[in-house]
Amino acid sequence: MLTLRIECVHNRCITITQKGDNWMGYVEELDKRKELLNMIKKQAVRDIKKAPEGQLHCKIIDNKTRFYYRKSQLDTNGTYLSSEGAQGELIQKLAQKMYAEMMLEAAEGELKDIDRCSRIISLHSSKPKVEDIVDRLKPQLQTLTTHYIQTDAEFARNWQSEPYEYNDYKEFNKLHSTLRGEKVRSKSEQIIANILFHLGIPYKYECPLRSGFRKLYPDFTILDVRRRKEIYWEHFGKADDENYATNAITKLAAYSSMCVDVGGDLIVTCETSESPLDTDNVMSILSERGLIPDSIAA
Repeated sequence: MLTLRIECVHNRCITITQKGDNWMGYVEELDKRKELLNMIKKQAVRDIKKAPEGQLHCKIIDNKTRFYYRKSQLDTNGTYLSSEGAQGELIQKLAQKMYAEMMLEAAEGELKDIDRCSRIISLHSSKPKVEDIVDRLKPQLQTLTTHYIQTDAEFARNWQSEPYEYNDYKEFNKLHSTLRGEKVRSKSEQIIANILFHLGIPYKYECPLRSGFRKLYPDFTILDVRRRKEIYWEHFGKADDENYATNAITKLAAYSSMCVDVGGDLIVTCETSESPLDTDNVMSILSERGLIPDSIAA
């Protein structure tokens, strides 16, 4: 049994365990990372080549951002640039150049790590990862740059804003309001929704899941931001009711036919009249799944 810890695309450490001594699975993961890094290198080099000479420097003076153009390293003060007209365009081009240079350095650093250590890319590498570069720029520069890849926050924001087909089945049963202002069908769903909202975990309520001609409406579709993967959550609130339990089994079988398995991409919770779902249950599940943001989990 061989185990390899590698750095995946989203700056999260993943563990791959494989039987035997076949390393091809590991090589495939490393090749995916190298493909991304080489794509970023090419884009960065193109941007740097077409960028103007010199560097951009910004200062905060009286709560206002001021930009200065340094044509060479010897120019320590720089020339003030207005944000209007041609000088405004120059600011954007120089900001993009700065971003490209930082991305290029980060990508080249990671590629060297991969070539030098084909078995492990440590989570604690001293070189910055390309996904971190936007956050390393000053906020005033982040909005001026065109990003090669989405940050986790950008990816989550775009995912959350995607429209989806609304499930209007028995709308009159949605009696419980969540912190986000939507209506759900039970107090337990209200608990789940409120915790997800409070933790800042992106979710969609009763968003359709399609596979061929089949369509299901999971109670919640959650975005695992770290892996950029959707997780589905079904809560069965009347597990002690025989007819309800039979319908629940049928729905779980439908998930299985769509290759969505319990313990994999599907979270299943149940409750009875004597054993209701509570906040501790939900938090424990989210923690075990690694879905709680680092800033909160810490």
